Amino acid sequence: MSETILIAGASVRGAVDSAVRGDWRPVAADLFNDQDLHQQCQAYRIADYPEQLLPISQQLPAMPWMYTGGLENHPQLVDQVSQRHQLLGNPGSVLRQACDPFLIQQILTRHDLHFPPIRRDWPEQTTGRWLRKSVHSTGGKGIQWARQPTDEPLRNAPQETLEEIYYQQFVPGLCCSGVFLAEQATGRLMGATRQIIGKRFTRGKPFSYAGSIGPLTLTVEQQATLARIGSVLTGTLGLRGLFGVDFVCQQDKIWVLEINPRFPASAEILDRALGASLVDLHCQACQDNPVPELPPPHDRLQYGKAILYARRPCTITAQCSQAWLAQTSQIVSPATNHWFWVADVPAAGTVVPTGSPIISIMTRGKRIRQVQRQLIQAARQVRRECNAW
Repeated sequence: MSETILIAGASVRGAVDSAVRGDWRPVAADLFNDQDLHQQCQAYRIADYPEQLLPISQQLPAMPWMYTGGLENHPQLVDQVSQRHQLLGNPGSVLRQACDPFLIQQILTRHDLHFPPIRRDWPEQTTGRWLRKSVHSTGGKGIQWARQPTDEPLRNAPQETLEEIYYQQFVPGLCCSGVFLAEQATGRLMGATRQIIGKRFTRGKPFSYAGSIGPLTLTVEQQATLARIGSVLTGTLGLRGLFGVDFVCQQDKIWVLEINPRFPASAEILDRALGASLVDLHCQACQDNPVPELPPPHDRLQYGKAILYARRPCTITAQCSQAWLAQTSQIVSPATNHWFWVADVPAAGTVVPTGSPIISIMTRGKRIRQVQRQLIQAARQVRRECNAW
């Protein structure tokens, strides 16, 4: 019999998809409450995000629970929800360490692993380009070029104090994300993806996360380095279950940028490519159950996801919402004769501010460049069909 699980976060549709494939019965709570989420499970909207999660969770019967992106920045709330529901994931004490960039830098450099220089004050006397970031940034929101000293809060980032701002030296290269499974003090590399960041067709901010393509084919050296990163972080921080590592790849040199100590957004790509439920593997690992080795990807295809953002404020019409909902199953684009499908479909009447996500598109192909082209073409078609944004 399927077991019920509460999945909460800013956006949980991808994790819910995976849970359903793993024969779990999810109950969802997130900020967007999209239509395709309602098609799969009982879902609640966290209108006052994230504070309203606690009263929502207290109304539900006790069950296991896990969280997705955003809640790692609220360790106290995670611990409060966990007083009623069995936590499958990292508690607040682990989150505070995993989200501390200065601690992560110390851990990795101590093991001869690469992490860019960081500092709390303005890097006036240093060379190279620098980024201005917040320790509470999620999905790249609010990251800016560090052009001049300022006391202004980061745009599009949570409200913060100056103590939460830090500067990280920019590292050029291929932006990627690794997905790991922490089990019994070992961090197993599940795979890696290329991140879509700053691409014009998504209309996202320059550093906002706008999707993933993968799985990446890694060299032996890259695999070894990532495996060591996963094991070092798991053993030092006491991580449990799935977690992500954002990194820049410079040939065989891996530069770690951030740790995401929860179900990462790119896991949805590997979930499809591996033909497995990573949420189920996450739950098994968090319950100290043996997790089997996965076979190689079943179809050797590349999978891609792109998040389309609003370039201006808009209200989703009933026509748009219904048309997109019909495309949540795979359809063939008449323009390209390639498969694509959509996800995270907003309800009619949803008001989307400038710079906020509207919908996700997905596709698959034999090569990364093919997937990139198909995502761009699908984005054009979706925008053209519903010219509301």
